[in-house]
Amino acid sequence: METEFIREYIQLMPICVVGLLAGAIAYYSGENRDIRVAVRAIITSAFLTIITFSILSATDLPYLAKVGVSACIGYFGIDKAIELVQKILALKNNNPNANKDKDNKSNI
Repeated sequence: METEFIREYIQLMPICVVGLLAGAIAYYSGENRDIRVAVRAIITSAFLTIITFSILSATDLPYLAKVGVSACIGYFGIDKAIELVQKILALKNNNPNANKDKDNKSNI
């Protein structure tokens, strides 16, 4: 019983490290250099990464796909990550009109 919990926590450790690194890279690629803001951004990114991975663990995705999606959300943030996934799905479906439809709806 205890070994199952230990395995789950061990599986979350690399995800936490990925989230911390994604937050650090995302923060330091910007112009702001305040240490308090940096710590807040890094912790928020790690939290988003862990939560995303936990939600995706209910799916049948492979482990690396879950880690990739979690890292994407940790690095880009939720809004940009969703936009990126929509663009990838449009490319996968070979639907070049997907972005045009989105632009037309925003103009209305």
